[in-house]
This record gives sequence, structure tokens and C-alpha cells, in this order.
Amino acid sequence: MMNQAKIKEELYRTIESIPIERLGEVLDFIKVISRDPAELFPEELKELAKARKEVAEGKFVTLEELERDL
Repeated sequence: MMNQAKIKEELYRTIESIPIERLGEVLDFIKVISRDPAELFPEELKELAKARKEVAEGKFVTLEELERDL
């Protein structure tokens, strides 16, 4: 398992590689996945479930795609 410093470094590198116009949707996604599922609204739970499924399948999903499908 990676130590916290390496995780933080990798996270920063990943964020730096994201196109600036997509940073808002990435931040929104991070806010949703970092919350306790018990605190999420039903729409957010659907979004989270779909995102987790697609991540597990190796697909890349944008927030617009998730919102369109809800």
C-alpha cells in the first residue's frame, strides 16, 4: 500500500494533468465520493453508484454524461 506522501504526490500530479476547463466537474465528483453515503441525496447516490461501476469497468465518465443519464 502506498504511503500518504506518495498518494498525495500522485494526486497532485493527476490534478495538474487535468484540463483546466474540467477541474470544476472533477472537484464536484471528489466532493461526492469523499462524503459518507448516508449523507448523500438520492441523485448523488445514483451518480456515485454509476461512477463506481464505470470506474470498475475501466470507463471514463464525465459529470455531464452522468447527469444526462440520471
